[in-house]
Amino acid sequence: MTRPDKYLLIDVGGTFLKGAAGDSAGNIIPESLRTVPVDSNGPAGEILDSFRRIVEDVSAAAGGSFSAVGMTFPGPFDYNRGVSLMTHKFAALKDLDMGALVKAIPGVGDVPVRFVHDVTCVVTGELRLGAARGLKNIAVVTLGTGLGFAYSKDGVVQKDSLGSPSSSLWNVPFRGGILEDRISKRGIMGRYAELSGKEGVSVKEIADAAKVGDAVAVEVFRETGEILGGVLGPIARDNSLEAILFGGQISRSFGLISGSLREAAGPCPSLGRIANVSDIDNAAFRGILSEIL
Repeated sequence: MTRPDKYLLIDVGGTFLKGAAGDSAGNIIPESLRTVPVDSNGPAGEILDSFRRIVEDVSAAAGGSFSAVGMTFPGPFDYNRGVSLMTHKFAALKDLDMGALVKAIPGVGDVPVRFVHDVTCVVTGELRLGAARGLKNIAVVTLGTGLGFAYSKDGVVQKDSLGSPSSSLWNVPFRGGILEDRISKRGIMGRYAELSGKEGVSVKEIADAAKVGDAVAVEVFRETGEILGGVLGPIARDNSLEAILFGGQISRSFGLISGSLREAAGPCPSLGRIANVSDIDNAAFRGILSEIL
């Protein structure tokens, strides 16, 4: 019996690289999961050394070579050419051929390298392997350090010419700023500080407080859901969305925002599901693998 092909999957963040191996059956190999720190403001040599380490670590854990490599990158990035356009982080990699640099890492070799946006690939993963199998019109919202958004229409993820999501939520105007100022890690922490007078309380601590009935914490999450629902409701109706799925670390506290979100979103006949993605921890890996297969 032939063993299924293995694929190297790397999720690039500003402070960590997360790596795993996947197989042709669409499975993430649990024992291959690895994390390596990266300084996105560092020189190119140091960043590429972190890439080399994650390749080595996943390869050693998965036991062998890979048939292809898939990588998420934040934007701006030309995902079709594999060229970073970022200046706010990973600036040292700007305009470099990332495909060639990845292939030059020992243990990779001359195999296909696919670059994908971190949220569009989650949409693909949920459609093919996750919570949205059998559906065609879905959206994914990621809640974390930033606010990510992408959606599909008739089963096709909607992207611009570079491969980024065709629509964004993070920069939607909101109360003199942008939506991400409020719907993000900094936004939730800032609103809690504003209402409670307590600075520096983490989102997890605020969520834990809300779960035991802290009135200020409950209100912060209620407002968060209300704001999101007000934005997502019209999008759902305009695009006949069948599901809105949430990922990112803050979505672990989805139960604290779901009630006010649903109420603020209002009725949408096509919308049958508002829930978390199928696997918060591995959503990016599942998405990358779906893009490769």
